[in-house]
Amino acid sequence: MGGRESGPTVLLVDADPTLRALYDEWCSEVGSVSAVADAEAALATVGEEFDAVLTERRLPDATGRELVARLADGDRFTGFVTSATPTVDLADAPVDVYLRKPVSRDQFRATIERFEALSSADPAVRTCAALAERYRVLRAVTSAEERRSNEAFVRFVARYESLRRRHASEMADLPSPTADLRPISGPSA
Repeated sequence: MGGRESGPTVLLVDADPTLRALYDEWCSEVGSVSAVADAEAALATVGEEFDAVLTERRLPDATGRELVARLADGDRFTGFVTSATPTVDLADAPVDVYLRKPVSRDQFRATIERFEALSSADPAVRTCAALAERYRVLRAVTSAEERRSNEAFVRFVARYESLRRRHASEMADLPSPTADLRPISGPSA
């Protein structure tokens, strides 16, 4: 990512100092990290180069969605690492990954590996990968009825399925931090 030999650079935003230290340690194993406590501190880093921003969804001074919208650019990966249970509005969230706390070291590393694997991918493949992650999360936390009755989610699935069919071969070997999630309504939901 970013042509660095030392791995990706990641901005981590979480109010909990214990989690910041833990994520900092995990991320330092595969790249460089800057860990901050809130949106104000994150926004103060605007001039710095980061390959990815991983943030808690609920920050003391902003929402993770607001922060991601301000820090996102075309090349930067974004994600939520949060205890907040997603709702179908996640379908249109501007994130590449959604990790629910508690997050394991393996999930965290798979996220960074996924970002690295996608760093040189075609934009359509990156979009498909982000949709796939959100789709897996939403299938694991919402009922089949909730998904069927939400028009925005139905449109989201149609877009995802269209991209997935076109880019199946590029998606096949990507690491996924959410690959083990299962639908709450069973495999056919």
